[in-house]
Amino acid sequence: MGFYLTNKQLADECLKMAGHGSPVELVRKGITYYRDRWGYVLGGQGETYTKELAEKWAATRHRGTDRDYYVNECAQWYTPPRRVVDCSGMIVQAFRTYYPGYPDRTANGFASQFVGGGRMDTLPEIAGVAVHKDGHIGIYIGGGLVVESRGRNYGVVISELKTQKWTKWGCIAEVQYIPVEKPDAIPVFRRNLKYKMKGDDVAAVQAKLVAFGFDIGKYGPKKDGVDGVFGKLTDTAVRKFQAQKALKVDGIVGVKTWAALMG
Repeated sequence: MGFYLTNKQLADECLKMAGHGSPVELVRKGITYYRDRWGYVLGGQGETYTKELAEKWAATRHRGTDRDYYVNECAQWYTPPRRVVDCSGMIVQAFRTYYPGYPDRTANGFASQFVGGGRMDTLPEIAGVAVHKDGHIGIYIGGGLVVESRGRNYGVVISELKTQKWTKWGCIAEVQYIPVEKPDAIPVFRRNLKYKMKGDDVAAVQAKLVAFGFDIGKYGPKKDGVDGVFGKLTDTAVRKFQAQKALKVDGIVGVKTWAALMG
């Protein structure tokens, strides 16, 4: 029996492990941490991490100082108990959502079976292609962003391409890639937005406001108000949205307002 996912299914499953849609916990140096993200433990493939499991893994897997790694260094994933994956385990788990018998594979094992690919300067704007460097792998989601199980201090996060020294990209053999002209990049919170500011993140907020039914004018290429400029109508709509969601009504799109809009 073959194991096949579409590139969208792969990207969506990895985003679920990043906790995307839950309140943002932290945005720092090009990396977004969601509160409900899965943790990282070497060898993890979706197990719920508890101290009991850590002790078991330490007893069966430890070599020298590895016991401290499982029991103490990865203890942040005990409370609340998180499911854990390592970098290749994230992809394996995405497949196992649909095919429980999907076999284990390392990051370099996936890369050795890439169908096509190339240098990072030729990376296509297609969500679901893999990015790789020796011993590590992630899934590109468009817009210069990657979902990766980054390490024990991070868990599964959304990161900008520049935060890792990726060396190549490739198509995973069992993924059916359906290219689209403009894949939907996942909007990531980076800064507080307010009146008179401009940018793509402002446009992302405006698009969500329009989707929620707010009138923000007839600006922009589609005459729907989405022009990337935080004007008076956008300010008014943000304040109304904040009032509806019982948030602080200040017209500033901070972490909580962003999460409510994007979630």
